[in-house]
Amino acid sequence: MSGSVKDYEAVLVISPELNEEGVSKLQQAFEEAVGRHGGKILEAANNGKRKLSYRIGKLTEGIYLQIRLQLPPSEISNLKKTASLMEQTVRFLVVRGGEPQKERSIKDSLPSSEPEA
Repeated sequence: MSGSVKDYEAVLVISPELNEEGVSKLQQAFEEAVGRHGGKILEAANNGKRKLSYRIGKLTEGIYLQIRLQLPPSEISNLKKTASLMEQTVRFLVVRGGEPQKERSIKDSLPSSEPEA
């Protein structure tokens, strides 16, 4: 089952000093890397410049790229290495994706108080 692919979501936080053309080139380079590792891009979104939750080095802001992709699980570590070597990448995170789960309240988890017939 080494040929199977799974859904993932990647978030790249890149330097806020990069102009729009630079962001576009970095996104394209990442998408090409996904292809080289046997994956494909499902959706990509540039979420723009945002304030970081905490300071990273001297940075207080970053540009967030959110990318949904499919990739063989064996290639995740290679993709992480590729992303970390991209000069303008401040942080990189990849998580296993899947079908969105519907919102559930705690009441949905409790057993029914009605007697069964």
